[in-house]
Amino acid sequence: MNRFDKWSGAFGVLIGLIFCISSTYLGLGQVNEPGPGFLPFLVGGILLLLSATLFIRGIGKRGDGPGKRMGGAKRFRKVFYILLTLIFYNVALTFIGFSLTTFLFVISMMRLVEVQGWRKTLMTALLISIGFFGVFQSWLKLDIPVGPWGF
Repeated sequence: MNRFDKWSGAFGVLIGLIFCISSTYLGLGQVNEPGPGFLPFLVGGILLLLSATLFIRGIGKRGDGPGKRMGGAKRFRKVFYILLTLIFYNVALTFIGFSLTTFLFVISMMRLVEVQGWRKTLMTALLISIGFFGVFQSWLKLDIPVGPWGF
């Protein structure tokens, strides 16, 4: 635990509270018929609980020594990779479709951020893309962006 964990926990608690309070204005609905604010309230509550746990665990603990933390340049390089990948995902979604963009997104996350082998990376990306397509397109019947290949 270091001081960044405490600050991120406190920030998460704040965001979770904002989600919970704001979602009540949308209407939570009933147990058997949830309203439009139910899911944001649920997400905010989960974020609030997890962030509070992180914050409480971080109170009173001393920070890691400089040798135990990830180096500054390496940490910021990973953040930069994640930011670029998210921008790519957002831009490419309409051009090449949801499934292929998700496949490439998972590959880039697994290869650039958490370096994994190619076999594990490709299998995970394929399963996630197929699973998401099955959930969003087939099961929930949502209109997801399709690329020029129809998927």
